[in-house]
Formats: sequence, C-alpha cells, structure tokens
Amino acid sequence: MEPEQLSRIRKVLRDNPKGMTVTDISKEISLNRNSVAKYLGVLLTSGHLEMRTYGPAKVFFLSQRVPMSAMLDFSSDYILVLDRDLKIIQINDRFLQLVGIEREAALGQEIEDVSLPVFTTSGMMLNLKASLNGKEITREMAFSVGEEEFYFNVKLVPTTFDDGLPGVTIILENITERKRMEEELRQSEQRFRQLLESITDGVHVLDREWRHVVVNDAGARFVQMSKERLLGNKLTDLFPGVEKTPFFKTFKRVMETRKSDTVTSEYVFENGRKGWYEVYVYPVQEGIMAITTNVTERKKVEEELVRLSNAVKMSPDSIVITDMDAKIIDLNEATLKMYGAEDKRDLIGKNSFDLIAPEDREKALAVMKKVLEKGSKKIQEFSVVTKKGRRTVEMSLAIMKDADGIPIGFVGITRDITERKETK
Repeated sequence: MEPEQLSRIRKVLRDNPKGMTVTDISKEISLNRNSVAKYLGVLLTSGHLEMRTYGPAKVFFLSQRVPMSAMLDFSSDYILVLDRDLKIIQINDRFLQLVGIEREAALGQEIEDVSLPVFTTSGMMLNLKASLNGKEITREMAFSVGEEEFYFNVKLVPTTFDDGLPGVTIILENITERKRMEEELRQSEQRFRQLLESITDGVHVLDREWRHVVVNDAGARFVQMSKERLLGNKLTDLFPGVEKTPFFKTFKRVMETRKSDTVTSEYVFENGRKGWYEVYVYPVQEGIMAITTNVTERKKVEEELVRLSNAVKMSPDSIVITDMDAKIIDLNEATLKMYGAEDKRDLIGKNSFDLIAPEDREKALAVMKKVLEKGSKKIQEFSVVTKKGRRTVEMSLAIMKDADGIPIGFVGITRDITERKETK
C-alpha cells in the first residue's frame, strides 16, 4: 500500500468535487482499475471517502471530515484509540481524568499498562483482538477507580488508519447514574411489593379497560383465583354480571371523576359463595385501585346487635350491661321499672353491687368470679333493693368478649320472682 497513491487519489477527487468513478480516477492518475479499487476501499474504510450509487455506476467523493483528535475532547465519553499492537495512540482528556494519568505518560503505552484492571483481564484482551479483526463489540461493565465504583457501556470499534493498518477505538459511556437510578427503582419496587403483600386486605389495580395490572396475594385469595388468571384479564370477563353491582358502579364513578369513594355491599360469586365486602376505591395513574375488606363477620355482628337491641327493648326482664368493674353502662326499660327509676341516668355509672342487698353481695361476687372462669352462670337467687323495697330475683350472668376473645364486661338478666316466692 503506497501512501503516494492514496494522496494522488485524494487530490484528484478534491479537484473534482462532483465525484468520479473508478474508471475516471484510473484514467486521471494513470493507474489500473484494480489498484484504484483497492486504494478506494482503504480510503472508504478509513472514512476519507464517501460513495454513492447512480444506477450501475459507483461515484466517489471526498468526505467532509473533522480530525479525530479535534473530536475526542468534544465527546462526553471516555475515548482511547489503540494501534494494531494495542498501544495507545490517542486519548481524550476525560479518560486521562478518569484514570489520573498525564497524556505523555499514556501515549505509546500498551493498554495493559493503563491503571484500569478491567483492561488486563483475559476476556477483555480477547475482545480487543477480535475487534482488531473487524468485530464491533459492546459490553456493560462495572469497575472501580480508586474507591469509587463506575458502570460503563464499553464499545470496541474496529478502526482503520490512513495507512490502511487496523486499530481499535475504545469508547466508555458512563452509565453510573443510570444504574444507580435503576437500582433505586428496583429497591423501591421491591419495597412496594413487600408492602403490597403485607396488606391483609385484597388489593386490585385496574386499568381504564378494566384489566388487572396489579394484584396482591390477599386479593387473589379473596376471589379464589391465581394471580396468573387475574393479571391482564378484564374484571368484566372474569366476573360476569359485575356491571350490575354497586361495586362496579362505584368503580366506574371513580374512574370517571377521579375522586375516591367507598362502597359496602353483598356479593355472590358464581360458585354460590357470598359475603359482605367494604371496598375503598382510589384513582391511580393506571386507572383505579380497589382495597377490599371482608366485613361479613362484622355485618353478622351488627345484625345480631340489632336483634339483641330489639330483644332487650322488648324483654319484660331486667337487662343490665356492666364493664369489668361491675359499673353499669347500659340497661333496658324493664330495669327502670323494677328499681323505680325514672331515667337511665339514675342508674348508669353506679356499681351494680349497690343494687344487691348487702347480705347477698359476697354471693354475687362469687358468681362473678365463676363467670370469669367458665363464661356463664346458671340462674341464682338474690335479694335486691328497689324504691319499692326489697325484692327477690332470679339472675343469670354472662361475660362479654371482644373480637380477640378478651373479656370486656358482663350481661345480667334479672326476673322479679317476689310474688311467686310469697305464694309458696
């Protein structure tokens, strides 16, 4: 490869800016077409020429080039140019700052002598040699410089110089910040998933086409379907007839108004399973998020309380509810009548033992202790003090517990048997 011939071809093309064919160049410099084609191939590869095709003809032009040395320091990447012996022949300022060496100390040095251990690995050396043979390679790598860890996209670009000899250009794109953000996003997503799965209520996120995009384990158990069955599928396809329910009407309202809402109603599944559910619905970027709580047991308790309340009101027997210290917290009309009180406030707040005759209070205390042990006590006779005088009563006592089974008070049901006792 003669540099003089390369120079002659560049000169003749400079004098003919409209371009020339191989035949034109061959005639102009008096060199056979095969040789001209070979030199043109070298100049094309090195970026000195451009080629355009017009029908069967290939026309060559000088490329408008900016010298690599002028471009290196304009780049935000870290750039090294190696010759065929893998020696540094060009290096930009950013790379010098990264490794902390002077340009004079780097130029002419083999890449293995640069203070970056990543370039001394057998894998990197194999990749550099493959790039010398024309293979472009891109890899993501992490390595430390001093005490700081960096992440790079490393590109090995085959390079041909003016003399036709091969080389390699190493371009390091710093992706450290992006990787850190990706890691923060991954950790944030992991924390979100952990939080989502720690929620005991069912969580379903629906997009604007009513497809499930997020479901937690509790949500899958709630509808007795796998996550795989739910995700990507429409609510309206999975639960036929759901459009007619108060739940869907609320979902649609929140989807349209973008305002949170709550709905409590009964729902019957296809398999006949039914219950009462309370759903909090929130607008989210994807569409809506529904957080569902099974309130079936609560509804049963509420219904039982309503029935009990009605029974208490209608009962002819005295019913007194106390706390654990035997202080009266509620009572019915029959109790007011038995003790001759005009208003509940006359008795609420008093100790229930004050209603029992003094000689029977120890017996009543023993009954209370027995109830704490066993939960209920058979009917016992006591004497009580009323505005009408002493009366004889039969009393049954039971303990009240909260949802966790912890005692919270007593319920006493008392029947006046004075007349019955006197007729015996």
